[in-house]
Amino acid sequence: MSGKPALRPPRGPWAAAVMVWLVALRAPVAEGRDAPRDFVLQYKALCYFTNGTERVRFLVRFIYNQEEYMRYDSEVGEFRAMTPLGRPTAQYKNSQKDLLERNRAYVDTLCRHNYPIGEARTLHQRGEHPVRPPPPDQSSALGGAASGTQLPPLKGQGVQKGGRDRGGD
Repeated sequence: MSGKPALRPPRGPWAAAVMVWLVALRAPVAEGRDAPRDFVLQYKALCYFTNGTERVRFLVRFIYNQEEYMRYDSEVGEFRAMTPLGRPTAQYKNSQKDLLERNRAYVDTLCRHNYPIGEARTLHQRGEHPVRPPPPDQSSALGGAASGTQLPPLKGQGVQKGGRDRGGD
């Protein structure tokens, strides 16, 4: 023998199962080092109507962490990459002819079909909306507009073409 004590397995089946589970959790895959801790993946389908249902546009936007990486536009008829991240996905989706046909059909089956629902809701909203003056006790909330004083300029993150302004980074 080498003089080193041998590792003894834990006693009982539950203790062994817990030990295996703890070892598995220490693996890098289990920690999720490859993926960010928090992320947002959005899928937005929009219908645009011009002159009632005379001209209908179906648009699908794919957004990852507030950045649109791909879109489908019924006027174009295919998926378009908006960033390099979306290029492989757009190529893959454009290779699926049944998916392209389904998206083209959504102009009729989704947008035009549901138009009466939205029309009933928005028909009454046409015309001028009444403008309500603020209550008298909120005049100070106008930021000095009523008294002629100026507010200091706002500081914050701006947005430039192509993404967020990193503030000089």
